[in-house]
Amino acid sequence: MVDLMLDPISHDLVYVNGDHVLISDTPGHPDQIIQAVKCRLLTIKGELFYDNTIGCIDVSVLATKGNVKNLVDAAIKSTIVSTAGVVSITSYTSTLSNRALTVTFTANTIYGTTGSQTVPVAP
Repeated sequence: MVDLMLDPISHDLVYVNGDHVLISDTPGHPDQIIQAVKCRLLTIKGELFYDNTIGCIDVSVLATKGNVKNLVDAAIKSTIVSTAGVVSITSYTSTLSNRALTVTFTANTIYGTTGSQTVPVAP
């Protein structure tokens, strides 16, 4: 499978000499799987007008009082593991501070283990 490459930090499309760069599922390189996980984690539930069921979490959950971190962590882990090509999560941590959620994870994929990935899931 081939997809457009996104910059791992800014999440903008990558261009080289004016052309889009493609990312493929080359054996031994889980880059496309990592990108798919990040895209899924950065999509807010209800954000897509054509299918409001797509997305990881509803940001309004983070604004509620009480301990919602366990519920949010469970939703995020489920999103990671249910991404095509991900076999399991080998490490996972999350930090919730002033309604800003950052997740760091390592996963086993069909191509091997990813490096540590950090994703700001909610602003």
